[in-house]
Amino acid sequence: MQKRFTVEFMGPMSYFLGCRYDWIDHEDGSLSVHISQEGFLEAVLDKFGLEHSREAATPFRSGLPIDRIPHLENMKLADRLALRKTMQSILGCLTWLSIGTRPDISVPTSLLSQFQNEPSPGHLDGAKHVLRYLSGTSTYGISYHQNASLAPTPWPKADPNVQTHTYTDSNWGPQDASKPLPPDLETRTVTEDECRSIQGYIVMRSHGPIAWGLNREKRISGSSCEAEIKAVDEGTKTTQFVRFLEEELSIGTTSSPTPLFNDNNGAVDWSNTGKVSKKLRHVNIREFCVRQSRRAKEIEIIFIPGKQNPSDLLTKEHKGSDEFYRVRDVVVNPRPDGGCWNVSGTRLDARRVTWADVVSGATINSSSLNDLTQIF
Repeated sequence: MQKRFTVEFMGPMSYFLGCRYDWIDHEDGSLSVHISQEGFLEAVLDKFGLEHSREAATPFRSGLPIDRIPHLENMKLADRLALRKTMQSILGCLTWLSIGTRPDISVPTSLLSQFQNEPSPGHLDGAKHVLRYLSGTSTYGISYHQNASLAPTPWPKADPNVQTHTYTDSNWGPQDASKPLPPDLETRTVTEDECRSIQGYIVMRSHGPIAWGLNREKRISGSSCEAEIKAVDEGTKTTQFVRFLEEELSIGTTSSPTPLFNDNNGAVDWSNTGKVSKKLRHVNIREFCVRQSRRAKEIEIIFIPGKQNPSDLLTKEHKGSDEFYRVRDVVVNPRPDGGCWNVSGTRLDARRVTWADVVSGATINSSSLNDLTQIF
């Protein structure tokens, strides 16, 4: 390429597709990178007049679950159209953040998106609450580390000798179903949509999430075990795709199975033993895919306690801040103070960092700073 085109090396990547890259050159010679969308988030907060708003501890507003926010009737058409336009604009921004570097807002973004065509003021308040949470965590993003021991929070039950791990989870039935409704809604029955469970998965590599997702099932699960089996299936399909990429890019190894964790003993036993139950006969076809992958030694399904499962972040509305932080801090982290460093400890501005600055006084292989694949 250099023979055909004039190529100018401008130093390590600092911004790409709206994402900010902060590189850390550790004293042991390993490399870390933190990726965030702080600039885009600041523009979003300014657009909706929330740049100086009171920060929220979690992305979930207190009170009713999002599914139970009442719809207001008898709104004027002009007011309804204005509300819809604002709601859809906010949700577009939240969706871009949730699929880029902020999986911690995936659940409220997904749930609120169900009401983007006919939102109520309560739904709009919920969307703005997510923005207020992001305002207080604007430097948060995803991090990757060559040396897992340098990561802020360890993976639960992870084998340090295995690069890629998958975590799966599902809720069952309505969010916060055990909590009573307020007096004005006591007579309201639970809707069919509320009963559809949410399945989520996170694929981790180099101590950071490389793939994550959630979806609301189309057919209501008859038990928590059935809902978790569907989550294992979703995680298996994504894990197969990641293994294909690893093989094509010649990174890591696909000779050993990828650990896939789930916090339901019934789902784990069902996947590993192949036992057939009358209550679960109708999910056999879906499950055959999981069992086939296990027999092919592509995945290894392992039980993990629910409180240690980071994919819990993608299936439930966590009203308590401590409960939310416990799973969030495994997946996303704040940007290290100051951005980039070289090994001598000199702080560098990620916007103006030059190659000469980075390698001055460094003892590691400087070319690794320009190659993100070195971390993976």
